[in-house]
Amino acid sequence: MRPDKVYFKAFVLKDGTVLVGMPSRKPGPKTLKNFRSKIDEDGIWWNIEESYKELEHYGHDAKLLVHSTIATSLNLRRIVREQITPRINRLEERLSAIETALARIVTQLTPG
Repeated sequence: MRPDKVYFKAFVLKDGTVLVGMPSRKPGPKTLKNFRSKIDEDGIWWNIEESYKELEHYGHDAKLLVHSTIATSLNLRRIVREQITPRINRLEERLSAIETALARIVTQLTPG
């Protein structure tokens, strides 16, 4: 049995924080135009403009879900900024030093 492509509608904030995602039918061009959206490589199409307003009419549980999702997103950003970004910066510095040393070696070995 071949797997079928699955599409998802994601309610997101303007900064890209996904509040809720749900399986969806493939949206037509008119729907995509109305939501100013595209389908990405994972089959996700984004509902950005009215995301939070559209979820407001749901009950207390939905609001808790939205708020915990936002908190998780903020905490993840902090972790990336504090723990991952400095490591990447150090790796970039080391790579730059290696490239400089390699260029110096190549220059010395090149007949000239």
